[in-house]
Amino acid sequence: PGRFSAQEMSDDSESEEENASATSSENEHGRTKASEKKPRRGASFEAIKAKLTKIVHWYSHSLNKRPVLTKAVTSAALSALGETLVQKYGRGGKFPVPAWRSVFAHTAFGFFVTGPLIHHYHRILEKFIPPKSEHALVKKLLVDRFVFTPPLLALYFYLIALLQGRGMVEAKRVLGEQLWSTLMLSWKVYTVIQLSTCIMCL
Repeated sequence: PGRFSAQEMSDDSESEEENASATSSENEHGRTKASEKKPRRGASFEAIKAKLTKIVHWYSHSLNKRPVLTKAVTSAALSALGETLVQKYGRGGKFPVPAWRSVFAHTAFGFFVTGPLIHHYHRILEKFIPPKSEHALVKKLLVDRFVFTPPLLALYFYLIALLQGRGMVEAKRVLGEQLWSTLMLSWKVYTVIQLSTCIMCL
């Protein structure tokens, strides 16, 4: 009887060990499945980084291959986005639905004027003021602020008013009312920004 009891105890012990091993194996298998289903944060970040890198390379390739068209499309998209945001948030939320004619006017101006004009302007500026010439950055800043910006702003106010359907008389009125104040603000704010950029590039 004593030997039989010892045998039973040995069998029970082995059975418990097998059950414990099976339970541990099941738990480990479950954790493995859960870890496989749960996406890793590092992998998600790397995937986003890879997509952004791909977009940057594509945009750089487009700039090199079709610079004018790429800059025109970019300017049009930014102009449309900017006008939509200004209508929604910059004027007290008075336009719950965007005034699409105004959005179209800014988009057209960005595509046909701003993008191509700035591209050719910088190419001409590089010829007259080479990058390695003496005080090149300061000269470019002065030309940009006091020679290029005034007619560009005048063209902006006049053409935008025409594209919005206001007529030539109204376009001249808008030009007379807003040009000088906008130009003064541009000289005060953007001159400081461009000057800071020039200093950083030195």
